[in-house]
Amino acid sequence: MYMEMGYVYAAVTILFGVLLALIANFIVRWLKSKAGETETRWDDIIIAAIGKPLQIAIVAV
Repeated sequence: MYMEMGYVYAAVTILFGVLLALIANFIVRWLKSKAGETETRWDDIIIAAIGKPLQIAIVAV
């Protein structure tokens, strides 16, 4: 009984992490589109530097 619940908790945790990473991906893509509308390149560089590491960190945690 306890082993089965452990698998359920693990699956829910993994699914929650993947869902959170997908939401972060959506937000980063939206921010990239908004950053592309500005004249400066600083915001483009910051968004590019944060995007993938943020997603990887969410899944890792």
